[in-house]
Amino acid sequence: MLVCLDPGHGGSDPGATYGTLYEKTLTLALVLALGRRLVDTYSVDVMYTRQDDRFVGLSERARIANDARANFFLSIHINAGGGEGYEDYIYPGTEKGATGRIRDVLHDYIAHFLQKLGVADRGKKEADFAVLRETVMDAVLLEVLFIDSAKDRALLVSPEFQDQFAAAAAAGLADALQLPLRGTPTPAPTPAPTSSPGPEVLYRVQVGAFHDRQRADALAAELRQKGYPAIVLPESVAGH
Repeated sequence: MLVCLDPGHGGSDPGATYGTLYEKTLTLALVLALGRRLVDTYSVDVMYTRQDDRFVGLSERARIANDARANFFLSIHINAGGGEGYEDYIYPGTEKGATGRIRDVLHDYIAHFLQKLGVADRGKKEADFAVLRETVMDAVLLEVLFIDSAKDRALLVSPEFQDQFAAAAAAGLADALQLPLRGTPTPAPTPAPTSSPGPEVLYRVQVGAFHDRQRADALAAELRQKGYPAIVLPESVAGH
């Protein structure tokens, strides 16, 4: 299983800002924390569209995931605009399929964690975002809190919150994608039967035929000494 993690914005594109705080910095911190949590805890491969402060275009992000044949794509962003809380997005029309199912599980884990911190759940939404439209695998985009909310911002800049969020998101992904814990052995497949079961068949091998009973008895005795369960059976030869 290959998961592609996508920290929104970067480089010359700071995303949402508040003073000297940039969305691109916060998304990278959350994504790297999530990636570490996933590979440390679960049997999964993780790749990134960026791991430092560089610009990556929207179509390029989708192409990176598509070319690597990732199984799942997760894009993380920070909201702005005077609100507060958490919401996530999938591409319109994918709610009833695998994408919608994965998003539902992931949303429940993250929203449940944030609810304990008094963070509002803004719900499950759909949008024609480029990274959702152009990726060929199941894809979800998260809007994790608001950078211009004092309450949300205090959480976002906290390394403890970033680690706890990563733990909740990783657990949600593990549940949704059925990721085994790291170190869990994979059960060996049960071999298919080579033939249909049937009645037991016993095969016998004749090692000699004599007209003289004494010679037959002598050979049988020799075979028994060598560990073979030899027997002598009389057989009529009349008419042969």
